[in-house]
Amino acid sequence: MASPRTSSSRWRITCVITKPLSGMIGGRGHAMPEAIESYLGYYIFFWIGDGMEPVHVHVAKEQQPNATKFWITTETVELAKDTGTVERKDMGKILRYLRRNRQQIMARWLSRFGSADLKR
Repeated sequence: MASPRTSSSRWRITCVITKPLSGMIGGRGHAMPEAIESYLGYYIFFWIGDGMEPVHVHVAKEQQPNATKFWITTETVELAKDTGTVERKDMGKILRYLRRNRQQIMARWLSRFGSADLKR
């Protein structure tokens, strides 16, 4: 069986995980971000065009272009870009929440984009 690894810095996920996120929010339209969850008053979402990048989510109180970005990696979740849309007091809680729901986030990504490259 071939290795799922496609490069030294990314992995391709080919399985589908069916466990839903609790409190899931449906898609938001063609040009809008797709909200996948709400936690502590923050939207957790990805943009419809995000499928060209490795798996990640954006987090902010509103679905906005400059939202804080988190990479979903082969092992964990990492802060990619802190734009100030997540209050410092909430950052650790958000990060822990994303880590607990990592598999479900990847499942939503796969459902939306059809494939998922992960940062290592």
